Amino acid sequence: MRGLGFMLAEGMGTTANRAEANEWFQRGAELGDGYCAYNMALASREGLGMRRNAKEFLAYLRQAADAGVPEACALLADQYNARDEEEDAFGWYLTAAQAGHVPAMWVVAARYEAGLGTGEDKVQAVRWLLQMMHRGNGDGFHEALRIARGMSADDVRRAGELADRTPDAEAILHVVGNT
Repeated sequence: MRGLGFMLAEGMGTTANRAEANEWFQRGAELGDGYCAYNMALASREGLGMRRNAKEFLAYLRQAADAGVPEACALLADQYNARDEEEDAFGWYLTAAQAGHVPAMWVVAARYEAGLGTGEDKVQAVRWLLQMMHRGNGDGFHEALRIARGMSADDVRRAGELADRTPDAEAILHVVGNT
């Protein structure tokens, strides 16, 4: 159902028909497919092949997030963040990060550093910045260096162990001169 919906939405092998695609996505969502629910959430939010419907958007988004769709978890976190519900936002960002969503890893690191929606934890902040590298994204390395300057060598090593990036933690320690 998801595949057929995608083909109809994108016009692959047929004329694009988002309304018909939504019928397949809706059927899939009714059967518990998280990605179908996510597609319905986006269609409801953007009015793709249907009228915009904020209530349906949130219901489908929650279904997709509960099913573990990383993008849905991050988008649901954004919804909580917009309402200043920091603990709920953090929880969903963390779920998305744990599922491999790189932008959520960045947000989780920043929230751990600032103690926003969770306790301040520099080890976890560095851990999630290093964790991004498992997904081919080294953007967090410089932020990890900045944070590590105020950390003990043991804490930097612990962050590296948690991220399964021990050599990177050692490189950070070498650069900051805290071995």
